[in-house]
Order: sequence, then structure tokens, then C-alpha cells
Amino acid sequence: MREVIDLNGPWRFLPDLDPQYHDDDEYARPDWDRRHWDWMPVPGCWNKQAERYAIYEGVAWYARTFELPGWAEGRVGVLRFGAANYAARVYVNGVPVGEHAGGYTEFLVDASAALRAGENLLAVRLDNRRQSILLPACLGWYNYGGLTRDVTLEVSQGGRLEWAGVEAEPAGAGAAGRWRAEWRPGGEAARIEARIRGPRGEIVWEGRRALAPGERSVEVAFTLDRAEPWSPAHPALYTLELALAAADGRALDDLAAPFGVRSLRAQGNKILLNGESIWLKGICYLPDHPVTGFTYDAAAFRRDLDDLQALGVNALRCHVPLHEAMWRECDRRGLLVWSEAPIYCLDPKEETGSAFSDPAYLALARGMLTEMVRAAYNHPSAILWSLGNECKVAHPEAPAFFSELARTVRALDRSRLLSYASLYGEMGEVGDLLDVVGVNEYWGWYDRVSARPGRDRQLERQAARRADGTLALEIAPLDLGRLERELVAKAARYDKPLLLTEFGADAIPGYRADDLALWSEDYQAHCLEVTYEVLRQASHVCGAFPFLYQDYPDPSKYVNAYWDGLNYKGVVTYDRARKVAWQALREIYARIA
Repeated sequence: MREVIDLNGPWRFLPDLDPQYHDDDEYARPDWDRRHWDWMPVPGCWNKQAERYAIYEGVAWYARTFELPGWAEGRVGVLRFGAANYAARVYVNGVPVGEHAGGYTEFLVDASAALRAGENLLAVRLDNRRQSILLPACLGWYNYGGLTRDVTLEVSQGGRLEWAGVEAEPAGAGAAGRWRAEWRPGGEAARIEARIRGPRGEIVWEGRRALAPGERSVEVAFTLDRAEPWSPAHPALYTLELALAAADGRALDDLAAPFGVRSLRAQGNKILLNGESIWLKGICYLPDHPVTGFTYDAAAFRRDLDDLQALGVNALRCHVPLHEAMWRECDRRGLLVWSEAPIYCLDPKEETGSAFSDPAYLALARGMLTEMVRAAYNHPSAILWSLGNECKVAHPEAPAFFSELARTVRALDRSRLLSYASLYGEMGEVGDLLDVVGVNEYWGWYDRVSARPGRDRQLERQAARRADGTLALEIAPLDLGRLERELVAKAARYDKPLLLTEFGADAIPGYRADDLALWSEDYQAHCLEVTYEVLRQASHVCGAFPFLYQDYPDPSKYVNAYWDGLNYKGVVTYDRARKVAWQALREIYARIA
């Protein structure tokens, strides 16, 4: 059976301020003196652990030892990193065993050849500096460094189940589906055994399959006579259990995959879940917490979801792939999730060449999407895969780039819907690749904060007399005609479901203004109310994701006296205090069936 060794906890840590002066492997040597190195928790963001690391971007080393008393030749040892930002180089006992680029997806490193019985040293070199080829190409959130998610070592007895995926849809009172498994052949592996457990742990299906020599994957169809479909109202969960077995029946490796029975379709301008139209009462969510940064904290995440469900939200749009435990919690609660690899704001420049035509960029983007889809494949809460956010898709090379990404995702998973979040509707041919069209727009915000008083009617104010006789300045009415026209144009062009995937306004916490002054909590709430009034009359729109749940650190927001290193578009503050917009959005969602 598989043994999982938890490698979380205190690691030795050293920022490498002059990496060009050191041999790359030096700090990974088992005999290196690390007594002067700092201690750093894993998982964790180094920026949140000590003030001296708060703004550090660069190379840093992590190292720890662990015992492996039962290791023997023929066993398989695979390191699983939940995420590491950004470029990781992994060493075991001084031997380089793997590399990875990308800060928000899970990756595996086969360490079998370097492991030994007794004490082992695991070292990781991380580099989160800006690079010429990097995704996201620019950051709209804080560039936290570190081993930000769990690290484990998975030991198998010979042969290894690498991955399993399940698809199941309602069929009458039951379900029809298929499961797929991939494995690494081992000398003793002879068959794969499978069972499916229902929502209460009962066995509802069993099967086995003999393995042909050299066979590395299998696909098996199954039916269930009775099944409970997964939905937000009834999030019933099933589990596929697989075992790789020897001829004598001994289990060599095992794997469990939770899944749900549910169907997804895009039909006309509707999204159908289990054959029924659903309106996505969404919100954008970035998993950043004032204490832990991007590091998963179970209690904090559950509190966020409690508050989001109290808000009336049934869907999240996540700018980075979620931690495995976050997926499981969304499955359990019946929340729907738009998941997005950070193919974010790619903006080709003539002087540097086009990222869209660069094979290295394409390979990096395809790799991130592949990791995202495979990691979340079995989670019924995942309903939308996004190819990216606010890239310059009008560039002539963009359609070919995104066409390759779409082919990559559809080859991996045809059971979910494909989307992309366009900036102010800039979509072009990329929209033809999608099942659902996403539109980001900030009419009523950036057009106003960048307007010139006296020359732009967006900012014109007029005197109005309050009931007590005093005068107040009233801002010109919020006109979202451009949004209305954009949505109508998109509906006519694509004849697909439309989602408003970003909108809103910044609000300084505690700033109240009867006259709806910009940057006030009152204006933010008003902006949401007027936008949803437009959506209420737009039958071709099937959901909305205001930006966003909570304020968060954003290095780009140092441009004036209002932004203070934080993006203030949250309906709650960074420390989760509710703003006026929280109540406004709750009332809006209460009115939507």
C-alpha cells in the first residue's frame, strides 16, 4: 500500500542574495553547514514570516532531513509539492531530481533514484524574481515566495498509480460513467482493482482488470442503478477506490478519487447543470489572508466560505488554481468554481517580440493548464476551465496561441465548459473557441477615477438641498450604456452563455459619503446595484462575478493617495470586516432565483 510521509513543518531557510557567486548545487550538499540558516514553516510564504522578508523577491533555499528506514531497491518514491513560487529546483541527498516553473499548481518529482535507507536530505532552490518568460506576465496580486502548499513523499511498493479520473452523468434514476487510470508498471503488478462508494460509504460498484505487459493506462465504463446527482442543493459525493495488485492479491499501491454525478452543458445563452438552467451568483476570490498570505489555512478558508454562503454566493471565480483541500470543501458545500491558470495580462510588445509566438510561452501555458485540469479533474465543484484573463487577444498571433490552449484542455477534459475573461469585451476569434464568454468591465470606476473634472460628464456634480436645508453635491448619474451595448454585441456575435466576470469599484474601508463620492463604501455599493440592474434586463447573461470578495495586497496600487498597496475592491476588508457593498450584494442575490 502507499505510504504518505508528511514533510510539512519547520525547514531550514536561507535567502541567497548573490546567487551568481555560488555554485547552484552548493547549498544542496548534505554536508553543508546550515546551523546559521533561519527556520521557516512549510507550507508558508516567507513574506509573512518576518518583517525582514516582507518585500524580498529573489532566490531562497529550503532544506530539511527526514528518515526513511524501510527504503529498498525497487520501491518508488515521489515528492508531491502542492505549490512553490516560482521556479523550483529539487535535490535529494545532493542529487538534482527535478525542476518546475509556475507558482500555483501542484507538481510531482520522482526521487526514487536518489533516496536511501535512513536519513535523507531534501533541498529546494526557489526563485520568484521577474523573468523574461513568466506566467503571470505581470502580477495583480502579491508575489509571495516560498513552499506555499503541502510537501509530501509518497512511497509505493513497486509500480505506482500515477493518476485517476472519473466522469459520471445522471442516466434515468442512475448514472453512467467511466473511470481512467494511469500507472507506472512494476515487476509484480498484475491487475487493477476498483470499487465505487456512495455518499454514505456503501459499495455501489466493483470491478477488476488484468494488466497486459507494458500497459500503462486503462479506461473502464460503469453504470449505477441508482445515483444521487451532485448539485449546489444536494452535493452528493462518491469515491473511486483503486488498488494496483500483485498476482497473489497483495496491494502494491492505492489511490482514492472523490467525484460527483453531474452533467454540464452550454445551450444557447444558458448553462445547464443536470439539465436545469443555473444563474451563477458569483464573486471573484483570491486566496490571500493577512496572516498566511497564499498559504492554505483550513479554519480561515472555512470562515470565508461561511461568509460567502451567507452572502448568497453559489459560485467562485478563482484567479489561481485552488489547494486540494479547498476543492474538497467546495465539493462538500455545493459551491461552483471557475478555475483559471495565471495566463494573465499577456501583452506582446513590438520591441520584445510576441509572447504568443514564443514556443517557450506556449509550453509554459500548456503545462500550467494541464496541471490545473489534472489536479481538479474529479472535483464536481469545478465547472469552468479558463484559458486566461485580460490578454491582448487582438494581437494577430493570439488566436493560434489560444487555439492550442483550447485543444490542450479539451483533450484532457470534455466534461466541463471552457471560458476566458476578456477585458472590456476584447475577444475576437478567441471567443469562437469557447463554450462560455467572459467579460471583464469597470464602467463606472476606472473611467471616472481617471476622468478630468470639468471636461468629463462622468464627474459633473450639482448642488442639491438635503431635507435639513443643507447643500450636498450629487455626482452625475451612473450611465452603464456602454456595458449594455457590449453585452448585446457579444450575445449577437457568439450566441453563447455570457458571464460578467469582473466589475466593481474600490472603497476605502470606513469612508462613507451621502453624495456617493468616489472611493466611498456607498459609491461601491451603488456601482454594484446599478450594474446588476443592467444584468437583470439582459436575458443573454447567465451569471456575474463582482471583483472581489476581500481587499488584498496589490503592488500595482501605489499610484495615488487612495490606494495604499491594497486593492480595495473587496466587499469585505483584508481582515474580513464587511463593507456596505456586502449587504447590498446580499440583497441583490436574495432577489435572484
